[in-house]
Amino acid sequence: MPSGYKMIQSPPLKKLGEGTKAVLRESITHWPKKAQLVADSTWTVKSVIVDDRLAAILKEELAACMRWPVLDLPFRK
Repeated sequence: MPSGYKMIQSPPLKKLGEGTKAVLRESITHWPKKAQLVADSTWTVKSVIVDDRLAAILKEELAACMRWPVLDLPFRK
């Protein structure tokens, strides 16, 4: 990130799969003084067998992970 820019609005973070065997948590940290923006996704899967229900949850969570490269973040100088 170029120095001198401020993030106007943080993107909506997802917390998917609560109460299931596959949980996705997202976080975003903005350090203006370091001119850094760090986005993190933590995916926890508590099963070795994937049934149809768990496969549907994993598909939805994978789609949520893939949105980061095309997400627009508003900045202002």
